[in-house]
Amino acid sequence: MSEPCRRARGAALAGRARAESLISGEYPVRAQGLGLEYVGLREYAPGDDFRRIDWKASARVGLGLERLFVREYSAERRVRLVYLVDLTASMRFKGKLEALLYVLALHARISEALRDEVALVVLSDSVQRWGFSRPTAAVERVLERVCRGEVGGSLDLGEALEALAAYARGLPLAVYTDYANSAEGFARVHAFSRASGGRARFYVLATPGEKGSVSAPWSLPLFEEESSARGLGPLEELASGARRHIALLRGRLPPRSLIEVPALGGPPRLRVLVLSYLELRRKA
Repeated sequence: MSEPCRRARGAALAGRARAESLISGEYPVRAQGLGLEYVGLREYAPGDDFRRIDWKASARVGLGLERLFVREYSAERRVRLVYLVDLTASMRFKGKLEALLYVLALHARISEALRDEVALVVLSDSVQRWGFSRPTAAVERVLERVCRGEVGGSLDLGEALEALAAYARGLPLAVYTDYANSAEGFARVHAFSRASGGRARFYVLATPGEKGSVSAPWSLPLFEEESSARGLGPLEELASGARRHIALLRGRLPPRSLIEVPALGGPPRLRVLVLSYLELRRKA
C-alpha cells in the first residue's frame, strides 16, 4: 500500500469513527439531531453497538445481565444526495486528500445511518459518475482512485455540469474541492443547483499558504482568474492573488454555502461540518 493510500484510508477511518460517535450519542449532537427518530427497544443481538444498550431498561427486566436491550432509531426521512468530488492535481497538495477523505467519510456515514442514497461524480483528468447507492460506497470509490494513483488533471468545477445534470436536478449537492478552481466554475455549479430546485454546499479544502496567511518559501496551487491558468508559484508572489481570488469567489456564492476545511493542523471544526450537512439534506 502506497503512503498516500495509507494516509487516505486512515483519514477515512477517522471520519467514519467520528460519525459513529455522533450516531451513538457520545457527542453533544445527539441521535435526534441527526434526523433519527426513537422507535423503541429490542433485545440485544451479537454485533450490536454496546453504546446503544439501554442499561436502565435492561435492569428493569429483573434478570441481571442475562437479557440486554438496545435502543432503536429510524430515519425521519430518507434523502437522495449527490457528491461532487474534486480529484484534480491540486488536491495532492499539503494534506488535502486526507482532509477530503475525513469529511467525505464523516458525511457518508451520517447519511448511511439515515438510509440515504448517494450518487457520485468525480472530477480529475476526466469526469466520471456513478448512480445512486449506499453512501459509504462513494467513499470506497474515491479511495480506490486515490490508491491507484488516479489523482490528477486540471478540469474546472464547471466542467462537471453535464454529469451533474444526470443526477443532481432538485437534489442536495455536496461539493468537495479546493480553491484551485475558477470563481465562475463555483458560480456555475451553484446556479445549476439552484435553478434545478436543489441546494449546494461547497466544502473547500485549504492550506494556510493558499490563504496568503503564511510567510514561507512555499509553492501553492492556484487558479489565476485573469489568465485562466493553473500552476505553482512562490508564495510571496501569489499570496495577494490568492486573497483576491478567494474574495471574488466568496462574492459569487451565498455566505452559508461555502465551508472552509483546513487541510493542515488537525481535524476540522466538527460542529460546522455536521450541522451544515444536516441542513443541506433537511432542506432537500
